[in-house]
Amino acid sequence: MESRELLESPSVAGPSEPGDIALVQFTSGTSGRVRGVRVPPATLAANVAAIARWLRMTPDDATASWLPVHHDMGLIGCLLAPVATGSDLWLMSPGDFIRQPLRYLECFGRQGVRLSAMPAFGLDHIVRRVPAQRLAGMDFSAWRALILGAERIPAAALDAFVRLCGPAGFRREALLPAYGLAENTLSVTGLPLSTGWRAVERDGTTVVGCGRPLTGVRVRVVDEAGAPVPDGQVGEIVVGGTSVAAGYAGSPGRSAFRAGELHTGDAGFLQDGELFVLGRWGDSVKVRGRTVFAEDVEAAVQAACGAPAGRIAALLGQVGEEPQVVLVLAHPQPEWPGLAEATARAVAEGAGVRAVVVPAGAIPRTSSGKPRRRQMWRTHVTDPAPPAPARTPGPAAR
Repeated sequence: MESRELLESPSVAGPSEPGDIALVQFTSGTSGRVRGVRVPPATLAANVAAIARWLRMTPDDATASWLPVHHDMGLIGCLLAPVATGSDLWLMSPGDFIRQPLRYLECFGRQGVRLSAMPAFGLDHIVRRVPAQRLAGMDFSAWRALILGAERIPAAALDAFVRLCGPAGFRREALLPAYGLAENTLSVTGLPLSTGWRAVERDGTTVVGCGRPLTGVRVRVVDEAGAPVPDGQVGEIVVGGTSVAAGYAGSPGRSAFRAGELHTGDAGFLQDGELFVLGRWGDSVKVRGRTVFAEDVEAAVQAACGAPAGRIAALLGQVGEEPQVVLVLAHPQPEWPGLAEATARAVAEGAGVRAVVVPAGAIPRTSSGKPRRRQMWRTHVTDPAPPAPARTPGPAAR
């Protein structure tokens, strides 16, 4: 299929013949098991076209990316969409981005690149590693869209990035929180251009909105019985439309694909047509009648400790009849274990809390950078071997 046809003919997105598959892309393995997702040509074309419409992509809109191209966000959003549009593409490896985030910013501030995407932890890395004075002479005014997805988006990370890059012309409206997953090819919702992101307070935590459904995509939020819930009520996110993939490769057991829709296993709510994503149901626990999500505990603990992104992971679950929180701290500062436990007890009041210290880099992550919570839960809770005590470590580099 010609690249121009991908953008101009979304009507081709319909049922495909069995075996008619454009690619098999793998999930990130957030829930513990990596699965191959079968994406038909028409489905791929529909999602690429929806992304291009959302971002109003033209051949003049160059994209820069450091994301790995073996995963949906890097492959569909930052490789195939620019190729289909016929625009320039600037690629760097994830390792180069980690070592030299300034090189990534130079694509926009010196070369005039306009589009990009990343998980929110990338913003945190840039803010921590790039001094403001290194942006002297750069101009980010042409930077139209920086899509944030793959994980819960902290409002503080968005604000910090604007404080760093705003004096060089970066606009707050260019930050576009989004929601997507491999089972829907990639994009489900995204903040419209030039509108500005918003956040709402819910149960003492701040949740950033992920925008509205893209062209051809339907989003519902349902209760445990599958019935739609009212606006503002939390339930499971269910996705339908022309971008839903053709199912999993092989025989993975109970499928998320049911009756032409995708049951994501993610928790969220709709408000005024915008989707707010809270986290995975499987990484939450009921505490005194309320649902506590791992992302809420993790964000609060990270803020209390002043920890860089990626150094703390919160694991939630039941041990017998008791809700439990396990905090995995990678090479922490001496004060972190005490601060972390106290903060988690306040957020998940009524749950048991303990901290576990692991070496630097020992928190396993998915291909999209999310912590493998189920894997760590099995290691630190169900493994009969006792966990490492939360002892005071030596000085750690931030």
